[in-house]
Amino acid sequence: MAAMVIHLTHQRLFAVLISVFVIHSLWMWAGAPLLDRWPLLSNLASLPVWGVAALLCFRASARHGPRLALVWRWIGCGALAWFVSQVLYTLLSLLKLPVFPSVADLTYLLVVPFIAIGILLLRRDAQGSLQVVSFVLDVLLVVLALGDTVWHLYLREVAANYAGQPLARAIVLAYPLMDLLLTGLLLMLLLWRPRELSVAQLTGLLLGGVSYLGADLSYAHQVVHGTYQSGTWVDVAWNGYALALGVAASLAQRPAAQPVQPSRARAIALLPQLTVSVVLVFYALWWAPVPGEFWMPLVLGPLFVLRQALGLLDTQRLTRLLTQQAEHDFLTGLLNRVQLEQRLQDAIDYAVQHRSSAALLFMDLDRLKMINDTYGHPVGDAVLREVAVRLSAVVAGRGTLARFGGDEFVLMLPNMGAGSELERLTECLLSEVNLPLRVGGEQLSVTLSIGVALCPTDGATPAEAIAGADAAMYRAKRAGKGIWRYTDERLNERLQADFQMETLLRGALDRGEFELHYQPLIRLRDGTVMGFEALLRWNSPQLGRVSPSAFIPMAEERGMIGLIGYWVLEEALRQVRHWRESRWPELYVSVNVAAVQFESELFASQVVNLLGQQRLPGSALKLELTERSLISAVASSAAQLTALRQLGVLIALDDFGTGYSSLSALQELPVDVLKIDRSFLQQLDSQGGAFIEAMVTLAQSLNIFVIVEGIETQQQCDVVQHLGCHVGQGYFFARPQPASLAEELCQVGWASCEI
Repeated sequence: MAAMVIHLTHQRLFAVLISVFVIHSLWMWAGAPLLDRWPLLSNLASLPVWGVAALLCFRASARHGPRLALVWRWIGCGALAWFVSQVLYTLLSLLKLPVFPSVADLTYLLVVPFIAIGILLLRRDAQGSLQVVSFVLDVLLVVLALGDTVWHLYLREVAANYAGQPLARAIVLAYPLMDLLLTGLLLMLLLWRPRELSVAQLTGLLLGGVSYLGADLSYAHQVVHGTYQSGTWVDVAWNGYALALGVAASLAQRPAAQPVQPSRARAIALLPQLTVSVVLVFYALWWAPVPGEFWMPLVLGPLFVLRQALGLLDTQRLTRLLTQQAEHDFLTGLLNRVQLEQRLQDAIDYAVQHRSSAALLFMDLDRLKMINDTYGHPVGDAVLREVAVRLSAVVAGRGTLARFGGDEFVLMLPNMGAGSELERLTECLLSEVNLPLRVGGEQLSVTLSIGVALCPTDGATPAEAIAGADAAMYRAKRAGKGIWRYTDERLNERLQADFQMETLLRGALDRGEFELHYQPLIRLRDGTVMGFEALLRWNSPQLGRVSPSAFIPMAEERGMIGLIGYWVLEEALRQVRHWRESRWPELYVSVNVAAVQFESELFASQVVNLLGQQRLPGSALKLELTERSLISAVASSAAQLTALRQLGVLIALDDFGTGYSSLSALQELPVDVLKIDRSFLQQLDSQGGAFIEAMVTLAQSLNIFVIVEGIETQQQCDVVQHLGCHVGQGYFFARPQPASLAEELCQVGWASCEI
């Protein structure tokens, strides 16, 4: 028989449950025939109902996922506990042993805890500790209020009847009290609505719990008055719980969670209030005069106040959550489109008012559709979340990052214009997203196409700016994907050229593309070559000969000048050592030093080390700094200046007269050499000569050596010599040239060289 039941289909098993329950109910309705002859027949008649209900619950656990399977296994154990208890009760009756209290009661008492554990597993989806505590308080308020009412109506009399039998009294009271706890739990669960069970399933379980509670209360009342006998509608009510369990296990699982509707939220809040109000009314009308019976309102009052306070806190949490959902994308947590447009409008207004600009980057993932089609949308969603994390890490709070929709992201950077900072950030976004992603055991790769608009130039409104950046993004896709484009094509061309130059410049030193040219420094009174200024040149295979005025500022701005400047110093000192050891022991080399290079704490030690490596004195080197660099160095690197000058290294002030310092400031600067800018030679006919004369006079009074650069004619050479200048430099003497040609100049003299 058991084997036949096990192999029945779920639908047929459900039909068997209905059938045995109906047969048992009809038998009760007919007066329970044959019960007088076989009193235990009523107990045996209930076994099929509970046995089939337990089997249906275990079958339900096999149809669902791990979490819901565990719920139904616990509920099935509760039904099975009742089945075992009924068997034990019947055996004790057959053996003429006491049936109350007995071991059968212990197993009967396991029915409600087993089912309650299964039900409580459904509350693991609560959103935070506030909801968990609120749920527990709701159940406690309902159970205490109803329990107090049931106590006064039924259970107080039962407890008094078993006053001298503590074990029997505990057991007989435990039945309805545990039923009441389970009923309250199911009632609140129906209102809170867990994800896994449908309304029909929860309603069935609740009705079954009410039926079981009613049966236990009737049983306790009848036992006290000596009117209980088997084969009555109390047995049908007990079996009604088994029927409810089987029906709930047979119904379909709820497909998805539903949000808490306002009406249900009000019911959740009002039910505890209603039950507490009923208790207070009962106390006021009937029970208050009874001495010692007013303790329950003293318990319910603080619990009720605590529940209301938690309700207010949860309302605030929900308000914050709704605000978060209204402003942020549900999948990635980034700002949504509405918030982006509002902030973009503020940035545009600020840019217009302050005559600045804001950058808008429209980004699109290039391969997400293929990932969705191949691996499914859950994997695609995981990719979107990971991309959002990577983009946020790159942005690092410098702008507003939002998910625009689908596989599109938008970044708004306030107070940001076209330039290297924007380009570096854009390239960093591209490279970060291009790194492989690992999702669900699969290694995936996506690329990013970016369109960049500058506001208000490319769009005076959010809609115009977004449309322009979107169009630029599609141009980037057509150009090969994984790249970025500006809305302005001319700006694209210029900045793409700058980007190409920067990329090539970063590897030029390693590829050996740099070389030094040397321009002689001529003593004007006799034409002797005093030294050479080392000038950096870059011959790129891709770009050809690049002007120093183009790549040196870029190297300074992009942070490459430190390594390049070290190479220049090393190469220039190596060359001057060669010249000194060959024929010209007094020759020196002059090297231009950038401000950021000189401000490094390691610069002075690097110079000392390089001089030591080449076995050169400090007098073999002259360092040239601009006014701004030198003034900054005095403030931040005075110790380095002192150490270098003590070593014999000369400090030259380059391009004097073009900066912001006055002539009087010259006496405060630690300068050995003053280089007068070429611009004054171009104004000899007006005021240029007077300025040169004033600077020479001041320099001589301070014992500072004077060099005039940019001499291109014999007339200029004669004038500056007449004004007292010591050394000249310019095309009149020689152009900057490689070391081999410069060496020839030393051999034959400058006068015979071609100009």
